[in-house]
Amino acid sequence: MGAPSATLDAQGAIVLAYRVRLADGRGVTNVIAQSSDGEHFTTLATIDKQRFGAVSLERPAIVRTENHRWRLYVSCALAGKAWRVDMLEADDPVALGQSSPRTVCTCDESTAMKDPVIRRT
Repeated sequence: MGAPSATLDAQGAIVLAYRVRLADGRGVTNVIAQSSDGEHFTTLATIDKQRFGAVSLERPAIVRTENHRWRLYVSCALAGKAWRVDMLEADDPVALGQSSPRTVCTCDESTAMKDPVIRRT
């Protein structure tokens, strides 16, 4: 497990997104978890790589939008050393587990996007 990102919900609890890897080094799932104390986390959603047609999932980035929606940006490794970033969006973090992915960043032979970090400016 690793490559986390975190933000706060409306009640001040930590919402954490992280990647789970197998022994072969491939990311198989992204997990969304929540904690009120920063030590004990409850899993809210698990998102598998098959949902994205990816060979591996890497670092996710979780954010709350200005209108209080939740977004999870998922770093997808594709066959042939290609990358793509997809986004899930929902009204709450649990619902991210059922929302439909939408591609927000593609790559070509000269560019690739991996392990997004999202900052509002």
